[in-house]
Amino acid sequence: MNEAKFSKEHITLNLNNDIATLGITQNALSALGHTVFINLEDAGTNLNIGDKFGDIEGVKTVIDLISPVEGVITELNEKLLQVPDQINTSEIYSWLVKIKVISVSSDLMSKDEYADYIKDQRVKN
Repeated sequence: MNEAKFSKEHITLNLNNDIATLGITQNALSALGHTVFINLEDAGTNLNIGDKFGDIEGVKTVIDLISPVEGVITELNEKLLQVPDQINTSEIYSWLVKIKVISVSSDLMSKDEYADYIKDQRVKN
C-alpha cells in the first residue's frame, strides 16, 4: 500500500512495510481553523482500530484523532508538537505518529473515494 489512504475520521495513512505514518487531512484542518495545540499518545502505546491516539485543537473546534490501524506507536512528530501551527506546511510537519502495524482497517478509502465521501457529507449537512 504505497498510495495514501484516508479514513472517515479524516486521518491519512501511508504504509511502508509494517510502519504506518498517520497524518490529518486538509479537510479536517480547514474545519479547525488555526491550529493551537496537538496532543498525542506516547510512543509505546498500544492502539486498536478506532482508538483515540490524540487530538488537535484549533480556534474553531477540537478534532479527536482516531486510529485506522492496530499496532504500537513507535514515534511522534516532536517537531510538530513544538510548532503545531505548522501542520501540513511541509513534509517535516505533515505527519503525526508512526505505528508498527498489526492490522489495518478495511474501511480505508483512496484519494478519489475520500473526495466523494467529503462531497456526500457536505450534501447531507
